[in-house]
Amino acid sequence: MQATPRIAIADDDIDMRQWLQMALQPLGAVIKEAQDGADLLDVLARAEEHPFDLVITDVYMPMPSGMHVIAMARTAGFTTPFVVITSYATDELRASLGRMDHTMLIEKPLKRAPFVTRVSRALEGHPRRAGLDRLLARPPIPRAAGFSRMYERVARCVSCDARWPV
Repeated sequence: MQATPRIAIADDDIDMRQWLQMALQPLGAVIKEAQDGADLLDVLARAEEHPFDLVITDVYMPMPSGMHVIAMARTAGFTTPFVVITSYATDELRASLGRMDHTMLIEKPLKRAPFVTRVSRALEGHPRRAGLDRLLARPPIPRAAGFSRMYERVARCVSCDARWPV
């Protein structure tokens, strides 16, 4: 881990993003916010010089969802740990996250001290990103409709139809 941890946070609720910012202040982290899944993918793709040490994302956000962002990032070789936060943790969600490496679920409502403790643990000793060059060799994700024609190969999210170059 770097001396100053870099954390990306994504939640479509601005109040939650502000709460996360305040809760993570004791860690002295550099934090980059994203307001939805597409914004988070863009933030991750632009982190070339200073990769993130941790990504905190809500599950249920506008396209793509937090789960789909994780799946697309892992497909692209991104191994940085994810902390997934949600108010609606189902058995299916727990099982899906249990099959993903370097991924932790924290259920809302969040309590500051236990949350910061778990985030600190997630930051300790995580593996560096593998395949960073594969993820970053692509232009930023366009938001215009029909952008998949710009890439030779894309992964498509089956539930929200978001696309990610592979």
